[in-house]
Amino acid sequence: MQKDHFYKEIDPMDVPEKEVYQAIRQGLVRGREEVKRSQSKWRLKIAGSLSVAVIIIFLLAGFVFAPISYALSHVPLLGMVYDKLGLQIGYQLLESDLVTELNQSASSNGIDMTITSAYYDENIVGLTFRAEGDRVKLGGSEAETDYSYHIFDESDQSEWSATLTPLQETTDGYTGAIEWMPPAESSAWSSIPLTFTDITGVKGEWHFDVPLTYYPSEELTIDSSYELAEGYRLDMEMIANGKVTSTFYYTSMVPNEMDEVRLTVFDDKGERFMKALVEPLATEVEGESIRQETRELFRSAISEEAAYLEIHPVIVQDEVDTVVSLDQALPFTAESNRFDYGIMIKDIQQKENTLTMDYELEQATNVKRDFTDNFARFIQLIHQDHMVTGENGEIDKQETLGHTILSEETRLIEKNTLHYRSTFTLPDEAYQDYLITIPFGTLQSNAEQQHLDPIRIELPE
Repeated sequence: MQKDHFYKEIDPMDVPEKEVYQAIRQGLVRGREEVKRSQSKWRLKIAGSLSVAVIIIFLLAGFVFAPISYALSHVPLLGMVYDKLGLQIGYQLLESDLVTELNQSASSNGIDMTITSAYYDENIVGLTFRAEGDRVKLGGSEAETDYSYHIFDESDQSEWSATLTPLQETTDGYTGAIEWMPPAESSAWSSIPLTFTDITGVKGEWHFDVPLTYYPSEELTIDSSYELAEGYRLDMEMIANGKVTSTFYYTSMVPNEMDEVRLTVFDDKGERFMKALVEPLATEVEGESIRQETRELFRSAISEEAAYLEIHPVIVQDEVDTVVSLDQALPFTAESNRFDYGIMIKDIQQKENTLTMDYELEQATNVKRDFTDNFARFIQLIHQDHMVTGENGEIDKQETLGHTILSEETRLIEKNTLHYRSTFTLPDEAYQDYLITIPFGTLQSNAEQQHLDPIRIELPE
């Protein structure tokens, strides 16, 4: 799907802005909680416009937009499924005859489920399915996804990073797809036990034992270390090169637990690798540095003819949200805990349960307008009695979820001074009892980044 066509399609949509940003925030909280359980770190960065924010919602739900411009002739119906669901990996494997067509069925509570295909390119496991029956109704459930499932016996699945597509209505029912990134160093699987437990709000149990055809990848040992900047180092370790995907294993050393190193990869012909999934494997403290072990899946494989890869590293810095009380004489300035950013809160007006706040961003000229707009939208209020913090003073996002208040409307008043006005709806209480939480880290992580020298990796012959 081309960019211009995409925006042409989505721009006319009536997007519920507050609900969009609320869903993004909830997705961020769930991501942080998954990180805590796996002893690793993962963060999504705020995208650049409301239209792009809609893309984030799809990403949180697992939908992937892929620029597919060709049609398959040898398996046209299945090809149309992959096209409609935007699964580029499955599409590429299908073109190479590496997808297994299936017809496994199970029924429960008036809904018939069928597994229609599966693939296993070492780096990723995927399948497509179809749901049929009068009880399948999109929008009929308050759940955040159209369906629920578990693999194995529910105890082992937390280590499997998953991408889920929403259900898509077709003439034969509703189709969906799931892609998993198996745990690192796991053995090859000949099948995967899968149980669906909810389809559009209808509870049930649809059991499958999905057969898999395993296509091993080629392991390319890199074992090279690069000093990126003071306090930052990148150790490239290994690349698992599959049929249509590749997974990069690397370790980065950073001075702050909120920092990370991101990679952009090109081959020797200048073709950029498409990113798919990033999975932190481990985070450890080593002296005054933080050691981060990561594997990153790309929707591109390394050509047999490629002599080298060129990696463009980017250092991304972040920080915990700043929290200050609104019970101060106006105007007052709230400052970042780590960077040079600040906001001057110039005026606060409260009429019954409506609060209007005027403020200006300071030292944010290196951040694009779209990102400052979204930064302003993610400024939140919380009653002081509901604030819960962790050992290091950071906001406990899980405990405060449901108590924080996003603005009903945020708009730019004066672009030269970055003067914004946000309107909040509060319970019938004085605003002086509230705290303001400010995500300065999103400004820094989306600011113009330091340009680092590209790294050339010679590939083994």
